[in-house]
Amino acid sequence: MVSQHKDVTMAGISPKASQHFDLAPQQGHPLQQPHKPENSDGTLLQPNKGNIKKIQLSHGRAQDAANGSVAGHMRDFADRYHLLFLLRIKLLKVIRSVDKMTRTATDDKLAWSQVARMLNHVNAYPLFLERQNVTGKIKKWEDLPISSKKNYVKETKNPEDLLVGNAIPINGQCDQSSGTTGEPTVWFRDFKECDQTGRHLRHAMKASVDGPVVSVLCFALGPWATGMTLHNSLSKGAMEVAIGPDLTKAFNFIKKQNAMAHRFEEKTNYVILGYPPFLQALGEKLQAEGIELHPKMKLWAVGGGEPMSCARRNAMLQTKYADVRSSFGASDLTINIGAQDLWDVRLENICKENQDICKAIFGRNTPPSVFHYDPGSYKIEQAPYKDENGRQIDRILFTQLKKVTCPKVRYDLGDEGGTSKQKDVEKILKSFGITDMPSRTHELPLLYIYGRAENAVPYNGSKVTPEHLEEGLILGQYKGNSIKSSIESYALNSIEDATGNAKIRILLEMKEGISKDTLNTAEVRDTLINEMRKNNEDFDKACDFATDKNVDVIIFNHHEGPNFHPNPNTKKVYIFEGDVTLRSGEVI
Repeated sequence: MVSQHKDVTMAGISPKASQHFDLAPQQGHPLQQPHKPENSDGTLLQPNKGNIKKIQLSHGRAQDAANGSVAGHMRDFADRYHLLFLLRIKLLKVIRSVDKMTRTATDDKLAWSQVARMLNHVNAYPLFLERQNVTGKIKKWEDLPISSKKNYVKETKNPEDLLVGNAIPINGQCDQSSGTTGEPTVWFRDFKECDQTGRHLRHAMKASVDGPVVSVLCFALGPWATGMTLHNSLSKGAMEVAIGPDLTKAFNFIKKQNAMAHRFEEKTNYVILGYPPFLQALGEKLQAEGIELHPKMKLWAVGGGEPMSCARRNAMLQTKYADVRSSFGASDLTINIGAQDLWDVRLENICKENQDICKAIFGRNTPPSVFHYDPGSYKIEQAPYKDENGRQIDRILFTQLKKVTCPKVRYDLGDEGGTSKQKDVEKILKSFGITDMPSRTHELPLLYIYGRAENAVPYNGSKVTPEHLEEGLILGQYKGNSIKSSIESYALNSIEDATGNAKIRILLEMKEGISKDTLNTAEVRDTLINEMRKNNEDFDKACDFATDKNVDVIIFNHHEGPNFHPNPNTKKVYIFEGDVTLRSGEVI
């Protein structure tokens, strides 16, 4: 779909940032005053202009950056129109073949172009390189240090210094992360970046969903990135209804639309977007209330913000959803970095059912979340490191390849995972006799995510995540029903006993109207641990080594446990460290 804003020009036409961003200060607008960083003595500090050691690209890398600027212009022109976008994606195989002949991949050239832009137009980046002891000419990609929110964003005193042109844009969007890992961080995106993100979202929606679409937005609006970006993007390509995370309103809306569906001219796709727990609760409520969807109404669930496990997806498909997908993104970068289609979902399910296949593809017995991504928008690389237990973990680093307001290079979100080529995965699947994968119109590379490394609790050398607990609750049976059917909220609690031994407490809170007395805690504990051992090889070995005596289960009646969801507009709390305060004020 062509943007209705005729004055928007695409990025990449010129390497000068002033042609892509409104860098000139606007008279009378306090946000538009470029910030000048200072030394500790108050004198002005001008990156690459004499006050610090000059850092620049070698001749070869500068040439790559120039070529990347041209490639970026061609990519951005194609991405204006849906058919050209699809053609660009289809031609990636051809582009890769050309890259082999020229020895430098297109995404590498785009990445060097981003580095050159940041050296010249972002105050914070040369200063970051200096703090990391990078000086002189940069000759190879590995010379660039790994950046993160902690060492790059938080270490920059003034947020303007992170932006191209070192000034807050006059138009666009200001939003923030949900703050689940600490204090929320504010992000600025200019109008052109927002428009570009919106086009990509609409391309993805149009390529995935056949027929009319009604987008039902159940993420919170307000300052949070996901809700605002989706709201500003989806309404330009389809009918959009912004409900927010209100279960009753979402249920009533679907119920009323279903009553009208007999008047629809053709089958209409209702795409519900929200956090996975909310989407699951909505599906269960529709099921419990006996709502029978009209044949002209198809219900989709698209989750984001936290992982969508195979068990949760399959449980949701047993309700009223015809299709359940997931999306990967981050406020630091953008939403929908990784999208999911039927091929990706099928691969997850295969790996869930067959540990040998999973290990052959991903090196582990447990499946990750699988997505595909556009290598014209991101350069994604693996950065192996060893954790405190000596286990090698692959962290993934992101380099933004488009002209964005707050660019990042080799940026570590803290996620474990990696990338793979589709043909390599299909070769392994074929060796196991699997050749019936769903057809797809592209061969975009795979992005697989195991989650945030810090979003886990330790247990005798293993890591236990909320996803392991969730799968145990969904798959674990108690008197013929899933344990999860009685549980509204759950979390892991990491503590130490009086002798310094690590312990895990599993905190479960019942759904409204169901007493904890309906569950036998000891039976629930044994069932949960058995299921979690099946889904987590390291935890299984840890239990063999130290038994499972240091894993406890505590069950609370509805609203008698800790506050699992202190802010209903953001994610739930799935990990508590140390002593836990209950709603009554009691500390356990």
